[in-house]
Amino acid sequence: MNDTGRPQFRIREVLSASWKVFTDNFVVLFVAHLLFSLIVSTAASVLPLVGGILLSGPLWYGLAFLALAAVRGAPVRMEDLFLGFQRFAPTMLAGVYMSLFALAGALLLAVPAVFAVLAAWMTGSVIIISMTFSVACVLCLVPACAVVVLYAPAFFLMHDRGLEAWPALQASKAIVTANLRQWLIVWAGLSILHLAGLLLCCVGTYVATPWMIVALAIAYERERAAPPAVPGAR
Repeated sequence: MNDTGRPQFRIREVLSASWKVFTDNFVVLFVAHLLFSLIVSTAASVLPLVGGILLSGPLWYGLAFLALAAVRGAPVRMEDLFLGFQRFAPTMLAGVYMSLFALAGALLLAVPAVFAVLAAWMTGSVIIISMTFSVACVLCLVPACAVVVLYAPAFFLMHDRGLEAWPALQASKAIVTANLRQWLIVWAGLSILHLAGLLLCCVGTYVATPWMIVALAIAYERERAAPPAVPGAR
């Protein structure tokens, strides 16, 4: 526990513990993520822009359920990937809300980013243009990163408490902001892990992503075991 009474996440310990859980349940967790990617990409190709978004929430719920079951030592079954479809409306809405939040934030930052790139273009300097463009792209990703951090426990909460989409997002935000520094540490470590997966010709993401979800489940379990961060947050 830290000075605020919230749990501390030592990233090396979390990664080590999550790796053991992941490897103990490798086949189901790995194949489940492959199925997730295949289904979402197929839906996105059939219904551009909306297909993948509509199905990502229920399937993320399934991945979260599998990770939580693995961490708790419960049976991990492939068919549980599709549990979110039994609660399609709330899990779909949770995914839609998160996508919209990220998109709205990106669009908000895109306006000054475009003006900055145009101003850099007027200088005629390749270095300034390249640097400005790179910074603008990174800034446009900030809202998506913020959404991912704030709502990381949302699907775990939907499972444990039976919450609807909006209450789950609110509870998730309350838990994370009450222990923000520790959650940022976890996400910094997991981002490096994901980047390493991308550098391996993107193939490594099929190992890194399910491993990351297990790590988040471990962080969530430690938060759940701690005293309530805010009234009604438990």
